[in-house]
Formats: sequence, structure tokens, C-alpha cells
Amino acid sequence: MTNSGNNQGPICTACGQPIHRVIEGPWVHDQPHDPLAPPMHAALPSSDAPRPSRKSAGIRAAWAAEKAEQPEQHTSDAIDKAREADAREQAAEFTAQAEKIRENRLRRMAERQGLQLMKSRRRDPRAIDYGTYMLTDPSTNTLALWGNPDGYGLTLDEIEAALTAGRHEKP
Repeated sequence: MTNSGNNQGPICTACGQPIHRVIEGPWVHDQPHDPLAPPMHAALPSSDAPRPSRKSAGIRAAWAAEKAEQPEQHTSDAIDKAREADAREQAAEFTAQAEKIRENRLRRMAERQGLQLMKSRRRDPRAIDYGTYMLTDPSTNTLALWGNPDGYGLTLDEIEAALTAGRHEKP
């Protein structure tokens, strides 16, 4: 391999064509001019190998320092945490779904007894009657079963107990 002085890079002594340099990280490989031909040229000597610039060395050092600061987390721990989060979401969805199914069942039970199950429309979770129920008699437009002076105030357990026992008066 010689250099002809025309800044084309190294020249093949066998065929006179320029040699293509392929740089992969710290290694430099010479490839022949014909990509289909097998490699004919030896690797460049280490003195001709490009050295990393100060900027890239600084970037590598900053990346290594950042990596060292982060706590090492095993992949299995991350997978376990993700599975636990999914399980909690599924349990919450299942609980909410089961509660809605139970509420609908009690609504049908109340309708068969001539009553109507009503849920509080409060949206503030800190309100006293948030998420509570009452039974009304739609034919007379009166309260049949309630827990608070202004109505509502009963849980689904109390409603279910009253509907299965056949009681419709205030407890």
C-alpha cells in the first residue's frame, strides 16, 4: 500500500485503486475497491488509526458518570414491578366492575318489590353521602329506606339486607 500524494488515501499496490476505510469504533478496516471481491488489504497500522476527539472522550466520560450515578436495577425487578402494577389495575377494575354488577342486581331486586334504588349524585369523595344509596317508593313518591335525615346514607350491604329481609321501613 502506498500513498500517491493526491489525498485519496492509501492506494492498493496490486491494482492501483484507492482503498476504502471503514471505521467501526476504535477499529479501522480497509476494504478493497470492489465490494464483491474478498478483502485483499491488511488493516492499517495503529499509528494511522483515528484517535477519538476530546469532545467524544468527554461525552463518553459524562455518560459513564451518569450511568454510575443511577442505581443498578435488574431487569427482573423492573418486570416484577410492572406485573404488580398491572395486577393492581386489574384488581381495581375487577372490584369496580363487581360493585356495579351488584348494584344493578339490587336495582332489579328493588324493582320487583315496587321500589327504586337511588344512588347519591355527590361527586366530592369527602361528602357524607358520597357513594351512598336510598330506596324510594315511586308510586307514592316517598322514601322507603334511608340512612341520613336528607336521604341516602345507606351502603349496598344495608340495602341488600333490607331487600332480602323484605323490610322497607327505616331501620
